[in-house]
Amino acid sequence: MIRQTISHEYAEMNRQLHNEKPEYGAAAENDAPAVAKYARKVGAKTLLDFGCGKGTLKPALMQIAPEISVFEYDPAVPGKEALPAHAVDVVAAMDVMEHIEPDYLTAVLQTMISLQPKIVIMKISLTPAKKNVA
Repeated sequence: MIRQTISHEYAEMNRQLHNEKPEYGAAAENDAPAVAKYARKVGAKTLLDFGCGKGTLKPALMQIAPEISVFEYDPAVPGKEALPAHAVDVVAAMDVMEHIEPDYLTAVLQTMISLQPKIVIMKISLTPAKKNVA
């Protein structure tokens, strides 16, 4: 069952931010060593970058963990709106969960679990957002 993980309005706002701000959604490559470490601990062969943004985690992982196939999902990035149709060993959500709308949190978590991962890796910022939506 496909669940809606983001409102249409918020997806459009995020598309705009991706288009206007080169740095928005582009920092996950810095997390690649830690993600690779935990993925290897569970013998992962597949990984989904959930909320992949600009997609910087995938090439970084391909460099340091080429044995792991990386899939990308981001409902606000054209061409990356589809989830894999199969289970994955790891779901990684780097700096994503703090951006999830409260009404969609359950759907996001259920979507992650439906992919039957061995492990879910999340990096969640606990500082106030720098962007201001008015």
